[in-house]
Amino acid sequence: MIHRRQEGDVAVVTIDRPERRNAVDPELLSALARALRSAHRPVFIAGRGATRPSARAELTRLADRCGALLAVSAAAKGLFAGDPWYLDVSGGFATPLAAELIAAADLVVAWGSTLNMWTTRHGRLISPDATVVQVDRDPSALGVNRPVALGVAGAVTVGADAVDSGLTGWHADGWRTPGLAKRIAAEGRWRDVSYVDDGGPGRIDPRTLTIALDDALPVERTVAVDSGNFMGYPSMFLSVPDHHGFCFTQAFQSIGLGLAGALGAAVARPDRLTATPGPAQG
Repeated sequence: MIHRRQEGDVAVVTIDRPERRNAVDPELLSALARALRSAHRPVFIAGRGATRPSARAELTRLADRCGALLAVSAAAKGLFAGDPWYLDVSGGFATPLAAELIAAADLVVAWGSTLNMWTTRHGRLISPDATVVQVDRDPSALGVNRPVALGVAGAVTVGADAVDSGLTGWHADGWRTPGLAKRIAAEGRWRDVSYVDDGGPGRIDPRTLTIALDDALPVERTVAVDSGNFMGYPSMFLSVPDHHGFCFTQAFQSIGLGLAGALGAAVARPDRLTATPGPAQG
């Protein structure tokens, strides 16, 4: 329901969000719980819908229970920062290790992510043998970009918490082994992946430059990325402290939005340094 009121010269509009949008069908939750019990190599991919509000606590708790690895779409980069089982971004920006592990998953659960072509490398990243489940508060988003075995309509936080509660007393390590933990720690970031430096007289390899920036910038930062061929370097090589630290305007695919996004981010979070790597603005 839409409510309008006047406050002086300002017209204020508020929209109620019906509680039913937060409710989740218990039968669908039970089906998701059964899928998690049966999986040996589960992966969670969280999207923008898992950041508003943040579902980090609920998703990490459920992932710890079932032994799932954690990945995000580019729009949710940083959501699981610091978690030892975090693979960072799924899709075109995925590290070789992340791509290897996501492709090997026997169960992929998308939380607030529509699994678009960027997040799945045009559908090639997820194995055709994997069971795919999608949880989204918008029913029209379920299966919109690829077929899913199970679509669960409801808030991500509510759904993850309810499934975790339903699995009380059960725990599985999944594929969380000490050996895999070491691999993620050693290979989980693009800066840890070896490359041939293409720099030379009068030029610098953008990977080398971005790694140097990552070392020079304060940890508490906001990275606002513009659009263009260069955008992969900051998206892959710059770390962020949480999902609030990555301003990703690529839904518009328009060159020049990085500066505007950076200005807004700087105003919203004056406690953090805002960086906007991108083409020259003028």
